[in-house]
Amino acid sequence: RLFFKNKGPASSPLRRVAGARGGPQPFARWSGAALGLLALAAQTNGSRPVWVVPPSSAVAQVCIGSAENTSSAPALSSRSGVRGRAAACVARGDGQWVRRTTGDLPYRLRSDYLPNWNTSMHYWGQCDRTFDLAGESTPDRAARLLLSRTLRWVPAGDGCEALNEEPGGGLPTLDTLRSRFCAAFAGSLLLFIGDSVQGELFTSLAHILQWRTATAPQCMPATPRLMESAKDPEEVVVEVEVCGSAGAPVRLAPVRLRFVRNEFALLNSTASETNVYRRPWRKMCLWTHADASDADVVVLSRGPHFLPNAQFAAQLDTTLAALAALPQTPSGRRRRIVYRGTHAPVPGCDPRAKPSQTSLASRLASKRSGAFMWGEFAPQNEIARCLAAQHGAAYVDVYNMMSYRPDAALKRGDCLHSCLPGPIDEWSRLLLAFLVADAPSTTD
Repeated sequence: RLFFKNKGPASSPLRRVAGARGGPQPFARWSGAALGLLALAAQTNGSRPVWVVPPSSAVAQVCIGSAENTSSAPALSSRSGVRGRAAACVARGDGQWVRRTTGDLPYRLRSDYLPNWNTSMHYWGQCDRTFDLAGESTPDRAARLLLSRTLRWVPAGDGCEALNEEPGGGLPTLDTLRSRFCAAFAGSLLLFIGDSVQGELFTSLAHILQWRTATAPQCMPATPRLMESAKDPEEVVVEVEVCGSAGAPVRLAPVRLRFVRNEFALLNSTASETNVYRRPWRKMCLWTHADASDADVVVLSRGPHFLPNAQFAAQLDTTLAALAALPQTPSGRRRRIVYRGTHAPVPGCDPRAKPSQTSLASRLASKRSGAFMWGEFAPQNEIARCLAAQHGAAYVDVYNMMSYRPDAALKRGDCLHSCLPGPIDEWSRLLLAFLVADAPSTTD
């Protein structure tokens, strides 16, 4: 309990494990005896099944070491070819927000899109009617939401010329990206794994790609669907069909998007292994090698639910290694594995009226302890970036872009979620631009 809940006196060795990496003995370098003590302490937690820390691979240890010693971390460089340059651009995450001068909102959340999501307290992005900010007048709120929705992210740096097409720089329009994506990925399955923010990205893409049908399979087969209460059901496995518009000049096979809410992206785990992490606010729906094998694209996000570096790296290393070893896709396409880094939360959980002119990352870096460990997001993103590179996965950085957007918070007291439409649509634009550049028809 001391370890998993981060409770107890500051002098507790387990408290130091769960704290910042700046302590005198970082977790990754603890001896095998200390790891054994940790496992023993966890296993004495009554009769509840626990998940023991797996042995860290050499790859995981290298990535932890690189994140702890940034001077030894490999520098990002643009690889040759369109695919390589596009991958380097999205991994770097540099750029700036610019005001859109033309164009309407990309979509409105439809009332028939998964009604349980639309009424859920679990932040699927509906802001206009569902939430009111205490102390914020209706005109002020409307102005903030409009500003939040009229900014566009323009990636910058080496390699970004492979993505930017707009005059003066900028990613292609959503209409252009939708047309290219639907043609390149006709008949494909894209699998999204992660937390509720990954669910927001999934919802954004579903609407940008003009979803037609939506279903909600059970979270865990042969068990009741997880729900907060009888009054607040929550879908946590969702599939939508997109593209394949009947009005298109050429009838395209639809693309399927599937979202599985699993906060730690644990692949092929058993119910007993995931139960140790499951909480009312933390969903751990199971997904298997068979689920992943069916997908042409797997988009992972480890989410903001903190675990110390050794567990974080071991879990992600195991998942990425298993995905890299999967057989060829049923469609014969090259499978793409994409890891989206955790985004920067809003410092103080208090939305501002306008975006910040400077990055707020330094404010977050000072929060290396506390209940949510916001300051650990950036260092653990570096571990994830390293692991993705080691296993041949693409890494998409959204931390930097969101460190300028304290205006985008869903509501006061919510550090993580954003309104839809909103800045998460720029994550969708970036992901679509990368996938199109990395599509089978793209040549190097």
